[in-house]
Amino acid sequence: MPSNMQDSIADLDDIDEEVDSQVNEIIKPTFQNPLEKAVTNENDDISSNIDSTDNGIADSKPSNGGGGDVYVVDYNNIRIQKFDNQGNFLSKWGTKGKGDGQFGVPHGVDVDKEGNVYVSDTDNNNVQKFDSEGNFLSKWGTTGGNEGQFKKPAGLDIDKDDNIYVADASNSRIQKFDSNGDFLSTWGSKRPGKGQQASPHYVAVDSEGNVYVVEQLNFRVQKFDSNGEFLSMWGSKGSNDDQFLDPHSVVVS
Repeated sequence: MPSNMQDSIADLDDIDEEVDSQVNEIIKPTFQNPLEKAVTNENDDISSNIDSTDNGIADSKPSNGGGGDVYVVDYNNIRIQKFDNQGNFLSKWGTKGKGDGQFGVPHGVDVDKEGNVYVSDTDNNNVQKFDSEGNFLSKWGTTGGNEGQFKKPAGLDIDKDDNIYVADASNSRIQKFDSNGDFLSTWGSKRPGKGQQASPHYVAVDSEGNVYVVEQLNFRVQKFDSNGEFLSMWGSKGSNDDQFLDPHSVVVS
């Protein structure tokens, strides 16, 4: 092997290790004061309207603005809590562990049109599916970089066809699955170019199926179609207009 090729491979390995290390440091602080909410309504589809703040609060609502049940990712208690839209406690589920219905570090949550609840687990590197009462239905994902595997999955969002998009942070990519967890597609790599990603943290899908991705390490937002084709991007590192420092969540109105 030519020496210059060996040097290039070594450089790529160094970049991979550096990104993994930075992702570990970026994701961990978000667990200190986090709150993730998803709201459902038996009579309405779920939209991607999310009110978000810098302390990790996200509140998704049915498209008509009506109220529904609220699901909260309770990070440090390693569980999901369910409330009505007045804040009255309804139920909870989850304990620390690796078994069905258990969590390492639950991170993202969303609800499909049938009321099923999907939770990404940054520590166990999987996604679990529950019914609206917290009964375990299925799960998918193991640790790795192959199709259907994860390294620190963060946010997830569900489109109008109940396809699930997962921000696979340390693998620097987005993965797309159907509602049964069957792998559909993936895109992204650890680079700063168009369509490439570094620590994608949250995703949001609009009514036309376009996917918006927040990248913490590239300080920007990228927009893709539902097949992962690059459409546009904006943002750079800084504090001026159209610049970001540690962008965390994304909202689609």
